[in-house]
Amino acid sequence: MLRSGSWISMFPALTVAATLGCGSAPPVAPHAQPPTARLEVTNPTTDSYALTVAGTPRGTVPPGGKLALGNLTPGEAVVMASNAAVHLTQRHVVQLDAERVVALALTPQVARLKVINHRQVAVEVLVDGASVGWAKADSETVLAGVPAGQRTLVARAQDGPRAVTAERFLSEGA
Repeated sequence: MLRSGSWISMFPALTVAATLGCGSAPPVAPHAQPPTARLEVTNPTTDSYALTVAGTPRGTVPPGGKLALGNLTPGEAVVMASNAAVHLTQRHVVQLDAERVVALALTPQVARLKVINHRQVAVEVLVDGASVGWAKADSETVLAGVPAGQRTLVARAQDGPRAVTAERFLSEGA
């Protein structure tokens, strides 16, 4: 016969504790989950960005796309958006709230590009394959609003298939 709190040793290396009692145990309360916050990041740029929230990698937001993130800790958080290919990083501070989805739009980072054209014909300027404007014949032209970062630049003339290609880092706002 076992008594409440008695110890039974069946084998020298095995001890089993048994507690017998009458009545019912109090109900076990379910563990309350702490509230979590949600963040939706919109990317209006032509580049993808890897996101970290409060130092934790959370995924990649595609060009022109959105990324919904959940299970975040409410409160102030730093969101870093980075693109290693074009050497650009954005830092945003957001206030995450368990009551609503917080929206964050990445900022298009743009530069000014000065083109000096010594040819007697205008040249079309392309950045990463997309036309950003024309440089006038035998003059200097400044093209504003071109994507910043490490880019492939192409200048091709109206008078033939020749083109000049260069890799350059376009500083934001410069």
